[in-house]
Amino acid sequence: MLTTRRHHLSTSRRPVDVTTGQVVVRVSTPLDDAAAAHLAGCLRRRVRRGEVVLARLEGCDFVNARGFRALVRLQGEVEDAGGRLLVLDPPRSLRLVCRSFPGRLELVPATSPGAAA
Repeated sequence: MLTTRRHHLSTSRRPVDVTTGQVVVRVSTPLDDAAAAHLAGCLRRRVRRGEVVLARLEGCDFVNARGFRALVRLQGEVEDAGGRLLVLDPPRSLRLVCRSFPGRLELVPATSPGAAA
């Protein structure tokens, strides 16, 4: 299930300069092709310049290569719109992939300030 909400953001793992707020997307299913397509559809034309998209991976215990590519592609779309994508509470599988491909995604542990949104 995917849901979106708008919040105001002051900080995350490190300070983020945002004046318009943030978009929170909760992913509570495995991040497969269908979930990734739905995620991209939820965000299409919703991200404004200066916003931060928080992709909260709740109960998403596994992200395969397609899910990783979908997140990287989504990050590019968000950046093209002038926003920033942060992946909250990433599963171990995603953290391992990001070690192999550093700099592709910004991962934020759920215990960080601002992660309780």
